Amino acid sequence: MIKNIVALPDTVVNSISEFIKEKRIVTDPLIKDSIFSLLEEQCTVLYYPQNDEENDGFHVQRIIKNNLEHFVYINTHKAIEKQVFTAAHELGHIMQLAEYLTAHSQDYSEKYEENCMNRFAADILMPKEIFLARVRENYKHYSTGNNIITKDNLLKFSIYLMDYFLVPFKAVLIRLFEIEFLQKNLLGALESKTHKISSTEG
Repeated sequence: MIKNIVALPDTVVNSISEFIKEKRIVTDPLIKDSIFSLLEEQCTVLYYPQNDEENDGFHVQRIIKNNLEHFVYINTHKAIEKQVFTAAHELGHIMQLAEYLTAHSQDYSEKYEENCMNRFAADILMPKEIFLARVRENYKHYSTGNNIITKDNLLKFSIYLMDYFLVPFKAVLIRLFEIEFLQKNLLGALESKTHKISSTEG
C-alpha cells in the first residue's frame, strides 16, 4: 500500500543524490528503457517471461571460474514500465549503493535497503527537477481550479506521467509525495473522491 511507504531520513536521501553524482549517471535526457543498457554494462542480464511469477526480477551472485559474477533476471512478462523500474532498482544493488550509504550516512541501516534502491531508481528515472517541472507545467490541465483535482483526473495525470517517464503507476504516486507536491497526509489519495494539491509553485 502506498500509505505504508517508509519515509527515508533526509541524510540518506541526500547521500543517494551524491552517489548518483559521483557515479556520473546521466539523467538528462531521460533514461527510460536505456536503463537496460546501463545495467548490461555492470552485469549479465537475463530476460525471461514468467507469467505465473509475482516477482518482477531479482539479483544473484555466482562464482564463475573463481570470479564473483553478478546476474540480474528481468521478468519480461511484466509491463515494460515495471521492467524499467526493476532494472534501475537492481542497478542500485549492483553498484553497491548500500555499501556507499553505510559509509556516508549515519542514519542508514539495513532495514532501509530496498526502499533506498527504490529511491535510487526514482531519482535516476524521474529526476526531481525534471519531474517537478513536468508536474507544474501539466497539472493545471487536470485540475478543476483552486488546486483541486478529482480522483479520475489524478488517475489520468498519473498515467500521463507514467507514459512520459516510462515508470509504474505506484512509482509516480510515491514520487509525487517524495517531492512534496501532494500533501503527506494524502498517501491514500486514491481512496478519496477529491484531493487538494499542495502546489509548490512560487
